[in-house]
Amino acid sequence: MPEVEERARVAREARKSGVPIPRSGSDDDIPVSDVVQRQQAEARERALQACLPSARMAAEVGLTCLEADQHPREIAAYLDDPEVLTLILAGRTGSGKTQAAYATAAEAARNGAMMRNRRGQVVRKQLLVRAWTVNGYLQELRPEGSKNPVWEIRDRAYNAELLILDDIGVAMDEEATRFFQETIHELLSYRLNQGYRTIFTTNLRARDAYNDRGEKVQVGLATRVGHTLWSRLNERSTVLTFTGPDRRMVTELDW
Repeated sequence: MPEVEERARVAREARKSGVPIPRSGSDDDIPVSDVVQRQQAEARERALQACLPSARMAAEVGLTCLEADQHPREIAAYLDDPEVLTLILAGRTGSGKTQAAYATAAEAARNGAMMRNRRGQVVRKQLLVRAWTVNGYLQELRPEGSKNPVWEIRDRAYNAELLILDDIGVAMDEEATRFFQETIHELLSYRLNQGYRTIFTTNLRARDAYNDRGEKVQVGLATRVGHTLWSRLNERSTVLTFTGPDRRMVTELDW
């Protein structure tokens, strides 16, 4: 009975790895597919818990933790639209962007999002999520920046089905800016090609701001990230603005 023996072997391996197995019934009663699903669910939950900052633990319940002006309906619509892959949450410090980002991650990990599979079919799938601040990710890619090898950091970021990159557009020196622009452009290009979802948060407006005398008073995100990365950010993207009672969904990256 090769099939029965294989199911029993997989069940034993699952038990060794800590995947919960029901006490009722024997190893032979557990289909291989069920074991794999449990292992995947365990991996998704570990990844979610690892990326949730301690100050944001309320976000792990998903979109139900969000206030109305944090766009829970618009975020749900984003997760239901397989054609929109990049979400930008833009607004001032303290406006709830980061909490919304992590709540979205928890929602996607637990309840799923609409994605295209390898055959192009649209299916709801629970997602493996990862998260960094932009500066934290860049730092981990530098020599001695992490206890983990660089290839492992890159692999986690490249192949997360949903990736949060918090606080894009912070000021950097010229060398760091070049490294940032090249690294994030390469990462986002790969993720768009694979059909993976990415969430960015930023405190910057889209464009430079000027006063009445024509003097620049604020650098916009488009200037900070450069033309090439800005073009990628506009690909299969939408933005939600966090600016107070009049927050709204914006259809183009012009907030």
